[in-house]
Amino acid sequence: MSPVLERETNIKSIVFTKFLRYGKVIIYDFPGKNHSEIAEEHGFGESVDDGGYISPVGDYPYEVIRFNRFTQTCTIQSDRREQRKQTIQIAKNILGEDKVSDN
Repeated sequence: MSPVLERETNIKSIVFTKFLRYGKVIIYDFPGKNHSEIAEEHGFGESVDDGGYISPVGDYPYEVIRFNRFTQTCTIQSDRREQRKQTIQIAKNILGEDKVSDN
């Protein structure tokens, strides 16, 4: 199963990964898996609240992440941009305001 984003998650370990969010849970995995495979592993099915990629902001050592692009293999349940705003806020609540970019 893919790891779940937690306060103790090392930022360097999640850059250049794919993510899915269902409710307040954000899971991530390496880019070799497609989003639908990650969703299936967790029993989400093809419909999620948000999904895309986690990228670093700036150069190594990575200390800030951003959520970008959107999944092509899962259906996002409602307005993608609104869902992304919620994902960013949830990640800030988990990791800290200074660890997640607004864009």
